Amino acid sequence: MRGIVRCHAVTLFSPAILLLSFLATAFGESPAQDPEIAHAERTLRAAGVATDGPAALAFIRTHTLSEDDMENLGRTVRLLGSSDYHEREKASRTLVGVGRAALPYLRSALTDSDPEIARRARRCIADMPFSPIPSLLTAAAEVVKDRHPPGATAGLLASLPALDDTLEEVWFDALFAISTREDRPDPDLLAALTDKWAIRRVAAAHVLGRMATSDLGRRLTPLLTDTDSRVRYEAAAALVRSGEKKAVPVLIALVTDAPFPLACQAETLLYQIAKDQGPATALSNEDVPARRACRTAWVTWWRTQGDRVDLTPLKRQEPPHGRTVVCEYDSSEQGGRVWEWGRGGERRWEIARLEGPNDVQVLPGGRVLIAERNANRVTERDHQGKILWQHRASGNPIACQRLPNGNTLVATFSELYEVDREQQRVFTHTQRTGFRHAVTLPNGHIVFITGSGLVVELDAAGKREIRSIRPADHAKGAKHWASVEPLPNGRYLLALGGANRVIEIDTAGKIHWQCSVPSAVFATRLPNGHTLAASFEGRYVIEIDRAGKEVRKQSLRGRPFAVRRY
Repeated sequence: MRGIVRCHAVTLFSPAILLLSFLATAFGESPAQDPEIAHAERTLRAAGVATDGPAALAFIRTHTLSEDDMENLGRTVRLLGSSDYHEREKASRTLVGVGRAALPYLRSALTDSDPEIARRARRCIADMPFSPIPSLLTAAAEVVKDRHPPGATAGLLASLPALDDTLEEVWFDALFAISTREDRPDPDLLAALTDKWAIRRVAAAHVLGRMATSDLGRRLTPLLTDTDSRVRYEAAAALVRSGEKKAVPVLIALVTDAPFPLACQAETLLYQIAKDQGPATALSNEDVPARRACRTAWVTWWRTQGDRVDLTPLKRQEPPHGRTVVCEYDSSEQGGRVWEWGRGGERRWEIARLEGPNDVQVLPGGRVLIAERNANRVTERDHQGKILWQHRASGNPIACQRLPNGNTLVATFSELYEVDREQQRVFTHTQRTGFRHAVTLPNGHIVFITGSGLVVELDAAGKREIRSIRPADHAKGAKHWASVEPLPNGRYLLALGGANRVIEIDTAGKIHWQCSVPSAVFATRLPNGHTLAASFEGRYVIEIDRAGKEVRKQSLRGRPFAVRRY
């Protein structure tokens, strides 16, 4: 403990540190550049694009379609279902030739009621050649966000309708960063609330919601009845986070009225509102009767519980940064590493020469907690790898978590225990079939998964068993590796390494959702309803949507264990 205090004292008050800082400034030594901006500049320079703000915005504008172009793309997609075969073929060739600018239109057509349009849209997407444009556009947006050139808000908004949807988060983040530099919202952002293109209304609602201006209710309430379900969601989400209860029924309606992935997002937010008092009926698939039953359950809950619901905790939730941190067990001959990348894939920081990192938790103040399995220790480090605190574990630590009270939960193969900052144990729990992963819930309860795939929930003292769940088809089990994550809807997300899959189960063990991931050792559910999973032998991290389709994949040097996005 004394080592921690000494380290913090030097960081905050040391005259030597202040002197070095003064000298660096006096002699013109600039502070270290943000790794995201440095990566963005390198990416643009490699493509021959200048890295000043106006040049980056100009590059984005070269990939912005005119209103006529966008109208033509919409008409061309409809021609995929033409009664004339040659016209259908010509439309397919045109859309593939347009490239990634056509992707938003093609993705919308995947669920078209005309099966020929849906089939050809899938083929067009599959036939589209690889393009470096998304990474270049991400880099350009990062520079625009950092430099704020004139016309940045208008330029970013103009490009949205033709933007690949994998870049939308980058755009929203840039728009938010630019908007918060002003005393009031940019007029272009406010004008986008009534734009004819839904994606611009979505962006405006999202950004204004994050700004939480005093007149948020007046500006966003009209969007609660928008014709586009995603606009309604963004407006409702922003309003409930500002304490407006009138938006909750809109979220409930989206359970049946929105595309299934968006319905899942609405449901997730509803469970956050309800805390542990939400209905037991939860979404599982696109089955219409099931979705209606789920909506009915929420309507009943709101009618009986709405007056007692407190939305205040939602105001304190910070929007995600979009950064991903991963443990690589054996990234090189020098050992494993823990590192973080941003939305554009750029490395933000790396801690190398670790001895079999198995789990990681990002802590406030640029610190991380790491379970080093092969070193029999849990360490708290800064981003340079300096050890600020460590605990010598009784065995190989495979999971770790810093608790709100400052203590640390540790799971080894044979023990689950909590230790305080002075290395004193608070409780110890053992299990005949051993442990593979463990996590503490907001109410203090502890959930762990065993080598046989059994999920167990204990009370906050780690003594009394609340429930024990054996997933259906448990014979395929966890075996070597597994993880467990409690979900807001009362279910559990499991990664089962022995079964090569990720599953979502209820308290009876029934499987409500699953997808195939080779040697899946870890999985976590993202706020957008997607699932992030680590494939140990595949050496990659993959993001999967609710339909089980790959959204993006990050290849790695070493074999990953835990992966988290925050």
